Amino acid sequence: MPKKPPHKPTGMKVGMLTDGGATVGILTFETSTGDVDVALNLEAVGVLSRAINTIELQLRREMPKRR
Repeated sequence: MPKKPPHKPTGMKVGMLTDGGATVGILTFETSTGDVDVALNLEAVGVLSRAINTIELQLRREMPKRR
């Protein structure tokens, strides 16, 4: 568990940044306390994708079933 409450995004932006020949994706989470920028290479994108899929599966299991 986090030591402090997590940021709650109010929006997101994506972009790309090339610096000295290396390109990374930039994922910006907009929050009420300011933006949180995260630089991602291809390996990090894969890790993040799997983590989001895991969260999605957990949330879907906990959702009340509609009839």
